[in-house]
Amino acid sequence: MLAQVNEINKNVDKDKNNTTNNNQIEGNYSYKKSNENSRSLGAGLIYFVGEVFINTIGAAQRVTLQHKGMYPERISLDALTTFGTEISSSANYFETGIRGNWGIFGSDFRYSELNDYTGNLKSIDWLVLVVRIPIKKVKLDYGLGYIDLIDLDQSYLKSSIGFDWILHTLGININSAYQWSEQTSLGTRYKKNFHISLDFNVYNHNHFFLSPQLKYSYQNYFNETEFSIFSAGVVLRLL
Repeated sequence: MLAQVNEINKNVDKDKNNTTNNNQIEGNYSYKKSNENSRSLGAGLIYFVGEVFINTIGAAQRVTLQHKGMYPERISLDALTTFGTEISSSANYFETGIRGNWGIFGSDFRYSELNDYTGNLKSIDWLVLVVRIPIKKVKLDYGLGYIDLIDLDQSYLKSSIGFDWILHTLGININSAYQWSEQTSLGTRYKKNFHISLDFNVYNHNHFFLSPQLKYSYQNYFNETEFSIFSAGVVLRLL
């Protein structure tokens, strides 16, 4: 069997132990250094972020919402559930979540379980803030969030780039993203993954849409454990 969920759990424990030991050794020095620089850095950062938000992001949000009549998906809420498997091994994958869009902003929350005969990996993947650039029927996005490993008491920061391509006349939505977590103490990233999904509308009433979904995802953990997963599920969409 190629799937080794237990190997992922072992590497997470190694990273957690290394991080704890390093923090104990460097804690006093890091605290003193950060305390000296935090005030000036924080003031400058707050001013910069405020200027960017007011002059750029705020204007982009207003323009995006003005065209909601032509592109109703710019304000939407999706609930989804998928089940998948890796054909070449015993690994099974379950994912459920909710995804919201409001103009150029969004958030994407997922709960997933990956398991095989060696163990089970439960995680919460939350892209807390997603910024989307709409170009007619296509939305390009960049997101920041974190991964929380429920049973292992460990978390990692996470980044994502991707796109949505909506074909209104065919009732099809194509979504794809490449995501990666922060570097661990083992010199590798906890997780890198790519996915592409297609959902097609089969029923709609007023603002409610029901769409079956097909999805492929590639997941790589610590540059040594890989999964290639085919999934099927359903998306409930409110526009």
